[in-house]
Amino acid sequence: MYYAIAIGILIILIVLYTISTFNKIKHAAVNVDEAFGGIETYVEERFDMLTKVISTAKEESKREMDLVTKVTNMRSAFSQANSVNEKVEAGMQIEAAMPSLMATMENYPDPKFNDAFRKTQQAIIAIEDKLSAARRNYNSNVAIYNKRIVAFPALIIASIFGFKEMKMFEATTHKRKDIDIDSMWA
Repeated sequence: MYYAIAIGILIILIVLYTISTFNKIKHAAVNVDEAFGGIETYVEERFDMLTKVISTAKEESKREMDLVTKVTNMRSAFSQANSVNEKVEAGMQIEAAMPSLMATMENYPDPKFNDAFRKTQQAIIAIEDKLSAARRNYNSNVAIYNKRIVAFPALIIASIFGFKEMKMFEATTHKRKDIDIDSMWA
């Protein structure tokens, strides 16, 4: 009778330990999934944000380059004119374009081309910092999970329920597709 009670208590303790260990492993696995979701979120944010920042910078630089090109072309036309009539014609074109050029300069008195590049640089640094932190968080959670499933006697429970070791994020051997900044500026 005492043996039956002792065996009953032992079975209850084993069942409770199994449930507790299973739950700890499962929670660790959920934390790994959440951490990976953070990486995915920042990868998406990187793509969306950089696309918008670079598009804005391209527009700012295009507007400024258009103005510089207009002025340069007019100046070239005037300086390359061979006759007085050609110089007068080039001068009249400059005169006609002046209100438009002045309006453009009034609307954009401070060129933002360098600011656009600086903002792009800052945006890249900020998102890469977030991604780096998310990867560290993921690896930390994977380490906790992997430690839970390799220690005895949790190893037995992990193998019974099919928990497998997870891989750490290794950017040096397998890097997620990065944004090709050069092609975005083209």
